[in-house]
Amino acid sequence: MKEHILLIFGGASAEHKISCISAASIYKALTNLEYTVTCIGVAENNRMYLQAPTICYEERTNSEFIAIREKESKSIVVHPGIGFFCNESKLQIDIIFPIIHGNFGEDGRLQGLFDFLPIPYIGCNFFSSLLGFSKNTAKLYWERDKLPIVPYLTINEYDFKEGLANYEKSNSFSELVKRIDRKLTYPIFIKPDNSGSSLGVSKVFHANDIYKAIVSAADISKNIIIEQAVIGREIEISIFGKYGNYYISAPGEIITDMEFYTFEAKYSTASENTKIQVPADLPQKIISDAQKLAQLAFNSLFCKGFARIDMFYELKTNKLYLNEINTLPGFTDSSMFIKLLENGGITWAEFMETLIILSREEFNTKQK
Repeated sequence: MKEHILLIFGGASAEHKISCISAASIYKALTNLEYTVTCIGVAENNRMYLQAPTICYEERTNSEFIAIREKESKSIVVHPGIGFFCNESKLQIDIIFPIIHGNFGEDGRLQGLFDFLPIPYIGCNFFSSLLGFSKNTAKLYWERDKLPIVPYLTINEYDFKEGLANYEKSNSFSELVKRIDRKLTYPIFIKPDNSGSSLGVSKVFHANDIYKAIVSAADISKNIIIEQAVIGREIEISIFGKYGNYYISAPGEIITDMEFYTFEAKYSTASENTKIQVPADLPQKIISDAQKLAQLAFNSLFCKGFARIDMFYELKTNKLYLNEINTLPGFTDSSMFIKLLENGGITWAEFMETLIILSREEFNTKQK
């Protein structure tokens, strides 16, 4: 008999809607494979509700999603050491599949909650999720392991402790501009440390635009990354498995005539400026090097389960640079992660069976 899977989605981050779209794709795939699926929707105030999933359609993104209905009679209570309850009845669950993107789901906090429960869960554990969600922390670990990353700087709320409104005229800001001039060359990227889907990201060509970009990033996170832009190609790789036994996809490529791969380009069908090419048309050596680099990046953050690794291929040097890791990538119809698996001949059945085995192994190891 197949496992009873809890699909948990939504959440309090700016990527709430994307999570609901991912959930619809996963729900349909799991039910088609005859798994029993229970759905918990997490509202934007982080309250959990049992769902009778209804697949809805949004024309703007040409996407199906599961709408979250907030009914008090369907409120979920989590009892540490026991499980999930609705109306004092315990939900029968064998495996948890979290698909909450962004804060409170992808940053390790949700996985930390799961660790209090006697139930295996799919994906990276709380520590790997935490490391991967912070771009700065991931870079520190990759630097430790001598993996290639672009030059970067970081700032945080202590740099604008007198208030963001006054930051542009402060000595701290003047010093930041000097640091950028010393270490980086324009164009540069300014982005939130802990956010996905390109939210709050700006490409900056002149010092005059730095402050505006910092304000945009600070709206998402008080920790901010400032990094060198790479003139080249943006490629992504899907990976799943565990140490010594991975499936690593061929690279896919983001091709856009926009300045970068924006949130709108990722999720709006109205965007005609961007396309996903799978597989990417790259020299065989670059493909092989990118796959090896993806595995090293995955291992460096102690990941298990699955992830998408993003990197840059610099044209003038033929070098690869790690950009970021996404430990809970999107599962929408337009998501690179799924397209790369399909291109490699990986079926949903094979993917799910592998993830379930891995989650049970990880759970049994923790119990010992």
